[in-house]
Amino acid sequence: MEQPPQTVNPSSLLEINAALKPDILQCRIGWMRPEFKDPPSFGTVPQEYMFEGAVVGVVFTRRHETQILGSAVLVAPGLAVTASHILDDENISEFKGGEMVLSCFGAALDGAQGWLVNHLQRIPNSDLCLMSMQYIGHFPPSRRLIVAGVSTRTPAVGETIVMGGFRALEPKFLERKEGEPTTLPCSFYMSSGVVTEHHPAGRGRNRPGPSFSVDCKTLNGMSGGPAFDSRGFVIGIISTGMGDSPTFVAPIWQALCHAVPGMWRKIFGDDKPRSILELAEREAVTVDGAGAITIQKVGTGALVQYRFWT
Repeated sequence: MEQPPQTVNPSSLLEINAALKPDILQCRIGWMRPEFKDPPSFGTVPQEYMFEGAVVGVVFTRRHETQILGSAVLVAPGLAVTASHILDDENISEFKGGEMVLSCFGAALDGAQGWLVNHLQRIPNSDLCLMSMQYIGHFPPSRRLIVAGVSTRTPAVGETIVMGGFRALEPKFLERKEGEPTTLPCSFYMSSGVVTEHHPAGRGRNRPGPSFSVDCKTLNGMSGGPAFDSRGFVIGIISTGMGDSPTFVAPIWQALCHAVPGMWRKIFGDDKPRSILELAEREAVTVDGAGAITIQKVGTGALVQYRFWT
């Protein structure tokens, strides 16, 4: 019989180191690098605000139905990374046609945070997707917005990785009633384990692009959540789990050079789509090891090269 997951006290699990930056987008920004203390092999966390809203649940709303599809992680104000497979082609078509709404929710010490997704950018040949979002409502001047730092580093075999993500507790779809708020029962799960293998050429047609496997358990719904290294950087996104083990992670470096529309006028003075690497140049994103990625123009396209480092 499967043992129930252990419940973890977040105060004993990690510390948040957030270096606040001045008003990049007219709000206080903090870059999160959690320090994990004896992370659980698998367990629920009773207080989702342990990541101060940087890890979010992705919600699909269509007519009178709503569903938690997976998880994502904020890497800049209004920019999140998730797993591409949580959205199938039908979902994408409905989103582009205005037949469904995508939103994200997070929980911080000073209150809930909600985001409305405006644009999706699937990353070719990977299980990664960028989401450009706008904050729902007014962001109080007293509130700080916490986002995660990312790294291009590939973890070594034997290195411990910590992951987290939301999972719905109710059936697949929840009925929405007109004029009434919708409650989305969910739990936040965490798991950890060691890297067992690198897959630089992907894992077949359905999961293309580089990945690495981790000896740990994850559940449906955690897909799209962040995978942290021992230094607190997000180095990948939860892609797929195989029951108890292993879990496959898509390295986040694959998403760093793809431009996406967003709220960049206050940073660049224009509304052109920008990549995470471009945002890092203006200190709107923290990228460890940005020099490992080079972009070479080839005709009307570009060739992206990654220098493997651990």
